Amino acid sequence: MKHGSTLQVDCYVDASFAPLWNVETTEDSSKSRTGYVILIDDVPISWCSKKQGETALSTTEAEYIALSMAMRELLWVRRLVEDISSTLDIGYNRCARIISTVFEDNQGSIAVASKPDITPRTRHLHTKYHHFKENLGVRPDGSGIKIEYLKTEEQIADLFTKGLGNKQFACLRDKLMGWSVADSNESKKKAKSMRLKGRVEICSPQSGVQSTNANESEEQLNPE
Repeated sequence: MKHGSTLQVDCYVDASFAPLWNVETTEDSSKSRTGYVILIDDVPISWCSKKQGETALSTTEAEYIALSMAMRELLWVRRLVEDISSTLDIGYNRCARIISTVFEDNQGSIAVASKPDITPRTRHLHTKYHHFKENLGVRPDGSGIKIEYLKTEEQIADLFTKGLGNKQFACLRDKLMGWSVADSNESKKKAKSMRLKGRVEICSPQSGVQSTNANESEEQLNPE
């Protein structure tokens, strides 16, 4: 990395508010789940799916607790990049700018994090979870940390908080892995071709089982 260049260290964070409250009857069934992933130049390097240690009283509180957990990891990663760069010769220099964007899909938690003052309704969060607020802000050179709103449909961290439908899971997975639509379609074609080939081989005359052609195999694999 050349002098004066930038390094992008981003974070996607989400929370699922008491997802098991009507599924389990254990003591922890009312706990929310935190999910986040940190990327350096769009490459995932750290991720987490963890049940929160205390019971959140609202969706906003659950999201804010998740934001606090993710920020602790993000700040550590930013410091780590600076500390090991000279030792491992990864190409980063201290004159470069580390730019971080934290993507959050809950407007309430963004508002709590962005406001400098503490309201009576959020004062119980102050001691434990407001620690990161002093690190927010963009410096004149463009470096620093900012929080931006992201639609839930595009929130990668949703993968780490709960089970998703096939379509949404595939969409967020492809986004996380940096796969384009063309790459995803090609992978599906290869997988389908491999399944079809295996089916034809199983039904080959050498195996002692009645043979079938490719069209019949495809119909059996993909029934209408």
